[in-house]
Amino acid sequence: MRLIRALAITALTTAVGVTAVVGPATAAGQQESPYGDSGWFPTPSEPAEVPGGALCAFPVRLEEPIDGVRGRVVATEPELQEEYVGPLTVKVTNLDTGMSATVNASGHAHVVTYHADGSQTWDWSGPIVLGFRADRVNNHAAGLYLITGRYTAELAATGRTITSAQGTEKDICAMIA
Repeated sequence: MRLIRALAITALTTAVGVTAVVGPATAAGQQESPYGDSGWFPTPSEPAEVPGGALCAFPVRLEEPIDGVRGRVVATEPELQEEYVGPLTVKVTNLDTGMSATVNASGHAHVVTYHADGSQTWDWSGPIVLGFRADRVNNHAAGLYLITGRYTAELAATGRTITSAQGTEKDICAMIA
């Protein structure tokens, strides 16, 4: 939900409550796309470590062994809107035990809207990885989840709200506890 890339890593990092795994691109600063003139651009992620108690009861490391997510601008007015798609796997490691799980997070962020106040609205179909930090106001239990199906969520610095959900969730923290 870059969670995607943005949802995914913006989504992932943002989604996980770290920083977005995918960051919004701006049309002005965009370099020529390696995907030709289609307007698609790469959205690489960086590994992230999250302290214990923020997502899982233990510290975790997030990394993307497969990261082929790409994005494109679909609208700039009245707000920036982007789409993200591509292969993505997320490896989540329990830093206390070394136990890990690698999950497919190759969802499709149909529309990610970046609002002037810094919040984002995500409309995607999963699978994606999405995190809900314990120190934020969410309408979901704190944790790190593999979410599959069709979802809409509001992501802000203060927390996350899933506004529409049609799918399933798996608790990644429980998988590697």
